Amino acid sequence: MIVCVCNNVNVATIEASIEMGATTVDAVREDTGAASCCGKCQFQVNRLVQDTLAENSCLQQATS
Repeated sequence: MIVCVCNNVNVATIEASIEMGATTVDAVREDTGAASCCGKCQFQVNRLVQDTLAENSCLQQATS
């Protein structure tokens, strides 16, 4: 699913950026270009960052 229409950035690209260490919208923006144009997708990018980080944290706790 496309998250950032302006720069054609999809969910998988944003999740990959987070998996590679991006922990903020600014870091995802720098890596992918998402949320760097009109800003309409910034809320969704932030939500993906928070949800993915929370999910990764839960997975790490479950395997510890």
